[in-house]
Amino acid sequence: MRSLHLFSNTKWTGPAEPVVNLCRTLQERGFDVTLACARTPRGAASVVAQRAIENGLRTVQSMRLEKHFNVAHNLHDVWLLRRHLRREQYDLVHTHMHNDHLIGGFAARRARPAPLVVRTSYSGNGLEPTHRNRALLNRYTDGLITCSRRARDATISTFAFPIERVWTIYGAVDVSRFDPARDLPDIRSRFGLTRNHFVVGVVARIQRHRKFDIFLEAAARASRQIENLRVMIIGRGTHMGKVVVEPSRKLHLEDCVVLPGYFRGDDYVATLNALDVKVFLVPGTDGTCRALLEAMALAKPSIVTSRGVLPEIVTHEMNGLVVTEDPASLSNAIVRLARDRTFLHKLALNARKRAVDNFSLAAQAAAVENVYKSVTELGSWRKRPSS
Repeated sequence: MRSLHLFSNTKWTGPAEPVVNLCRTLQERGFDVTLACARTPRGAASVVAQRAIENGLRTVQSMRLEKHFNVAHNLHDVWLLRRHLRREQYDLVHTHMHNDHLIGGFAARRARPAPLVVRTSYSGNGLEPTHRNRALLNRYTDGLITCSRRARDATISTFAFPIERVWTIYGAVDVSRFDPARDLPDIRSRFGLTRNHFVVGVVARIQRHRKFDIFLEAAARASRQIENLRVMIIGRGTHMGKVVVEPSRKLHLEDCVVLPGYFRGDDYVATLNALDVKVFLVPGTDGTCRALLEAMALAKPSIVTSRGVLPEIVTHEMNGLVVTEDPASLSNAIVRLARDRTFLHKLALNARKRAVDNFSLAAQAAAVENVYKSVTELGSWRKRPSS
């Protein structure tokens, strides 16, 4: 099967890495895969395109594929894509973002022969009930992949989309890369941490909506009961001072909070591996919550809330803890894990097993392959106007 994937964002953020990983893994399974990537405003290759090429993928960079709607640019992309589809004769177009769904859907329906259109939604709560999404699903979508059961149910209910054309496929990570048995750099010593410290961490872009206020207040409460507690916040952001530094000072957490910054490659894996417990309160632009899956693959128990896909990934008291979104509940969970290392170890082993069994790149690619086969059997779909 020949498939063309569209990704309308130049930044290596949100679902960019999952899309490249999926394309690479599908290619390894024998699929003929091409990734159409957005250009930078100056026309240069984007980071996404560069990473795709590094992963051995064939790319198309002739279109703008802008993240946001632009009538003139989008129409030109539809024209370019339609010509490309006619020339290359793809069986299927797989879209991954809002705007490339619009461009890909329009072009695919006007190409001859017309390829099927599959969309992946990375929202754990489902697509927003807008007129645009309703039109895209009803006219330009033959199959939809959601990243959570919650999103799947919301889509079927909100848009009356055919149940047989919606699938839930959870996110995936390279479980061999995120393997606790690997020989990784000693990040703890780099930041003045020892084996005796109990390290609780967050991996997220430092933004106001990620609930750092709840996390820091919980850490302050827990630190009164756990003498060796340390808090590691892995990431970067323009609001570091107001969101993390100033609140930490007010809560007298200056000696507890560690800000290692942003990492890539094995340094990132090693930094994540330095945690005893991962906390994940609010999903970001990638609703698959990749950082949570990475931590689980490294045998790190997680404390999560009930937002998005989080309670579907983490089974309470089996491979992590699900808490309410308040400092007291989160603090109690941190203290419980710090004091009961036997329970912590049980959660760690189960987290790694769940990641290997359910969230590997191979498992995800196999599930997507089954979607392609099912959509091919079902054929093209377009909702008929109500009489």
